[in-house]
Amino acid sequence: MKGKAVAGLILATILISVVSSGLIVVRVRAQVVWNVPLSGTLAFVVSTLALTGDTIHVAAGYVENLAADLVIAQTDLHIYGGPGILGPLPIINCMGFSIRVTGHAFTIMRMEITNALVGISLGVGTHEHWIYGCSINNCGIGISVGSIGSLIHCNKIGFCGTGIDISGPPLVGGNRIRANTLTQNNMGLLIGGGTANNHIYYNNFMNSPNPNAWDLGPVGPPNTFDDSGTQHLNKGNFWDTMPPPPYIIPGPNGYRDNFPLAAPWTQPSGDLNQDGAVDIFDIVLCAAAFGCSWSTLGYMPISDANSDGTVDVFDLVIVAANFGFVDP
Repeated sequence: MKGKAVAGLILATILISVVSSGLIVVRVRAQVVWNVPLSGTLAFVVSTLALTGDTIHVAAGYVENLAADLVIAQTDLHIYGGPGILGPLPIINCMGFSIRVTGHAFTIMRMEITNALVGISLGVGTHEHWIYGCSINNCGIGISVGSIGSLIHCNKIGFCGTGIDISGPPLVGGNRIRANTLTQNNMGLLIGGGTANNHIYYNNFMNSPNPNAWDLGPVGPPNTFDDSGTQHLNKGNFWDTMPPPPYIIPGPNGYRDNFPLAAPWTQPSGDLNQDGAVDIFDIVLCAAAFGCSWSTLGYMPISDANSDGTVDVFDLVIVAANFGFVDP
């Protein structure tokens, strides 16, 4: 392990040097960073000020009560909640309204969303969204996925009617639902309509009075309920009502989780992208935001391994020390 850690640190150093030299251009997609330190201003910034490619940083401890649906119409808009060291997740109290995403490539990280009809609704036919590290609770539906090719991972979704709903016409699919914890929802996951070819793995499904998951989608292309279509580590999901494996997903198609987990999934240290392995992709995440601090251009919460508000050598050390680890 020591040799792998040294190799990881060397790789990280080389990558940062190459990036700094200009030989590789790491494109920072944001055009403007909007800092939202005060209550009641996020919806105004989203609806009035922010443009395509902008980033909105929302201060830890922020609270906003919506007076209408919050509509994300921009393409490539990013909303980042403050790092853990600065306080609790910023809160959007939807007051019965929803956050509706009609643009493409929306990213939201480290926000708490509560009391919504739909916590986050990814519009049908939109594509390539990224929802990471959010807490979503007390909603009719936590996340409604009508998108193509989105990544939804490391979120905690609880006390909702349905935790995650993937329903829509046949063009909906190719989404990755990974490393989320869904607990005390009436139903954890619902797949319906024509959606297909979604990959659901490393999630924790717990304490649902109805089936933890229900797949009413088409026969093919199939949805997968383990990592056989992605990481190939022979790992699936944790089901607290798990009978002897394989775990059969309720529904007409007979889909199954061939590799259900014996214990809830936990994040390996240094595995920034939560794919079950600490490798070059985690180093790339650190390098892409290296030297950036909270509230400045280029900072990404997922790159900040120790959540101290700065992506620096300490974050690289965490990744390098675990480099080569693959979850057993």
